[in-house]
Amino acid sequence: LERHYTPALECFLPSLELLRSSAETESTLDCASVLGSLGFLYLKLQRYNESSNFLRECLRLYLRNGVDENDRETRKVQAWLEMAESREDEICAAPPSFLEIPTIVFNDENGDSIGG
Repeated sequence: LERHYTPALECFLPSLELLRSSAETESTLDCASVLGSLGFLYLKLQRYNESSNFLRECLRLYLRNGVDENDRETRKVQAWLEMAESREDEICAAPPSFLEIPTIVFNDENGDSIGG
């Protein structure tokens, strides 16, 4: 299964970028769900700093959207965050930046850039 984590990141990172590109969707539960999935993937890849950052943001959006802290999904993400935070010191790496998310440029039928 581990070999599937990197391709999964290649799907979730553009999804997050797309959700964050609109004021209507940047703070939604859909965005929180993608953040939680990214946090889990980074946890599985033993990239604990990245995992912690995504999971914290996921929990922040859950709180902002009124998801109960005792909700099953919230508790699951909290458990992942605790695991990631407990292992952050195991692998010393520079903290990630959310700016590392790749930029996607879409083209219309004429090949002209749309957005981005």
